Amino acid sequence: MSDGSTIGITADRAIETILGGAEQPTDEEKATPEQARARVESTPLPWEDDFSEIKDSYGGSTDSIAHLFLILAEDDPSVFEPRFFPEDFEFEWMQGKEQGLDNVLWEEMKARWGRKVDPLTSAATGFMVSFATNTVLYILDKPVGDNSAIIEF
Repeated sequence: MSDGSTIGITADRAIETILGGAEQPTDEEKATPEQARARVESTPLPWEDDFSEIKDSYGGSTDSIAHLFLILAEDDPSVFEPRFFPEDFEFEWMQGKEQGLDNVLWEEMKARWGRKVDPLTSAATGFMVSFATNTVLYILDKPVGDNSAIIEF
């Protein structure tokens, strides 16, 4: 199911519609990939002084994750290549299976920046991580997937 990232809205605005019953986003709320990039790139990273201004904001924290994911994707486009869980992975049912891109980016983010991203890793939800992934895909004009945190009944 679409999470709204393909129309350039923020994660908190998407949640207002998905869970809060708000109307669909208006054209004025939507953003082009270029506008979404500008918003994401202007969002502070966890180690920057002004991060404290957005750290408690659902949309701001999600955009900060997207900012980090965008840096990773532009520094190393191979993050988009399929990756598989190792055959000796601790959970047997996942051994050898393909990892979702949101998991790949999340793990790469933690590996690259370590404890510097703790303010994000300690509070992020699955929706936020998938939304950040989809926002980066939207910005880079790549096919956007479903948000893995949204389940349809």
